Amino acid sequence: MPRPEKTFREKLADVKDMPRVVPLTGGMEERYGPGTILIPSPQEVDELMHKVPKGKLVTINQLREHLAERQSTRDTSPSGPSRTTSMRKGDPVLA
Repeated sequence: MPRPEKTFREKLADVKDMPRVVPLTGGMEERYGPGTILIPSPQEVDELMHKVPKGKLVTINQLREHLAERQSTRDTSPSGPSRTTSMRKGDPVLA
């Protein structure tokens, strides 16, 4: 029997070891230059999304820029904010 799919709130609470700041290495360092990248927690992204006034549009790149600036990193991993927005979209209570 397959496990039931996690709810948005369960996915949001699954922080593992995030937020995490990691150094850019290898190909990423060649492409972006030296520095660090932020892997944000789902809660951090969700909290930032809640601060957007109703009726205003914010892009994932704008969220990434704000998170990177807040943590003093060169950039933010695109997968964190993208994954959190996808989780919100799939939740019928929050969509």
